[in-house]
Amino acid sequence: MKKLLLILVCLPLIGFGQGSNNNNSILSAEDYLNRGVSKTYLSDYSGAIVDYSKAIEINPNFGLAYYNRGLSKRHLKDYNGAIVDYSKAIELEPKYDSAYVNRGTTKTYLNDHRGAIADFTKAIEIKPNGSLSYYNRGASKAFLKDYNGAIVDYSKAIELKPKYDSAYVNRGVSKIYLKDYNGAITDCTKAIEINSNYVLAYFNRGVSKYNLNDLEGACQDVIKAEELGYDVSKLINAVCVTPVEGVQESPNNPSFEIDLPEGYQIEQSDDLYNILTASKYSEGEVVGMIEIRYSDDWSFSTFTNEEFISEMIKTDKIKASSSMLFDNFRIHSKDKSYLKGVGNCFSSTYSGDYYENGLRITNLVVSFVRDAKLFTLIGSSPPEKFHSNQKEFLKAFDTFRL
Repeated sequence: MKKLLLILVCLPLIGFGQGSNNNNSILSAEDYLNRGVSKTYLSDYSGAIVDYSKAIEINPNFGLAYYNRGLSKRHLKDYNGAIVDYSKAIELEPKYDSAYVNRGTTKTYLNDHRGAIADFTKAIEIKPNGSLSYYNRGASKAFLKDYNGAIVDYSKAIELKPKYDSAYVNRGVSKIYLKDYNGAITDCTKAIEINSNYVLAYFNRGVSKYNLNDLEGACQDVIKAEELGYDVSKLINAVCVTPVEGVQESPNNPSFEIDLPEGYQIEQSDDLYNILTASKYSEGEVVGMIEIRYSDDWSFSTFTNEEFISEMIKTDKIKASSSMLFDNFRIHSKDKSYLKGVGNCFSSTYSGDYYENGLRITNLVVSFVRDAKLFTLIGSSPPEKFHSNQKEFLKAFDTFRL
């Protein structure tokens, strides 16, 4: 459901129409640049880098050569090298808006969305009518769960480029996160009017219709998405089913039971997907916190709990998602675990400094998939108190039942 598109800027490579030196035995910096551009169009990125490097060797202040070499490095997934080249281009030409946009986009590949937002913002200052800068900044804000901010940026991108189909879809996705399903349907429908084969527009419109209990409409959109090549076969089986008469839909927030440790106070949360927040205080300071969250993303209906556990153990998805919230992020453990009230789970412990306040926290996180939803139980505390709190967290998690 939560598919966010992030356009990588592949602006046309810029070269000079003709080399400045007619002696074939001695090539100028411009000649090497143009030859590098030609190799890039032939997808010979390594060869292009060699030529751009030669142009830079001849003219160390050749901003365009650094910029184009950065593009080629990005194609070869040398993201850090690309950022170095974009930065040099910006140093030589401080108003180089395209270099800011491409550097920001490359930072998103390294999950540095805050750094990306700073670059997109600078590009907007230089070129206020750059729709792509607003679009990409919106995508990075969405990755950081600033969905309202993302909507503002997508809206500006649409204002500047009225037929921006992907901006409509991504704005719709942000509205889905905020449970504005009617607004999401409107945006996805507009994207389909612009591009009748836009598979993600059908898919996310189907998600929104499903959440509004329009099962027939949801089924039609999901089937259309599959016809256009999107693999949603498992979702079709889940969505295109006639409800049994007399059976009520389950409420949005799942019901559950848990025995909280002594001293924990339940608190209110504005997060729609946070179904419990409880904190323990000592001398006015939070010394422990327990949260229970869930996600009803349709993707969780496409695999089993065991598949989820295996995928989380094998991959770096924890780091990819958590690094958006934490600096100095460190994973201490990740493994398969078992809770009495739930069964098999994926568990991990990690530490990091919150970007928003600099506080260092250690988390025990237990996740599992049940009834096409992802449930996450989080126990948090300052690192120096985590060892003593960990036993309380595990004891409480063991009592969790849906």
